[in-house]
Amino acid sequence: MPEQDNHNLATDLAKSPGLQHPPLAIHFSQEPIPGIEPFAGDMPAATDDGRTGRVPAGCVFWMKA
Repeated sequence: MPEQDNHNLATDLAKSPGLQHPPLAIHFSQEPIPGIEPFAGDMPAATDDGRTGRVPAGCVFWMKA
């Protein structure tokens, strides 16, 4: 699979519809992506039902962006 040029893709995407802010990408993988820092939020304690994670849901990334 060819490597994507994420910077140019983001620039083109922001220019095309006239966005005021750059787009945000969320990517889930087993391996780190070179040059991309992982999300470094604090890891909270597990909830009463055992769920845990740095954020409660993927939509939290949109609020943090």
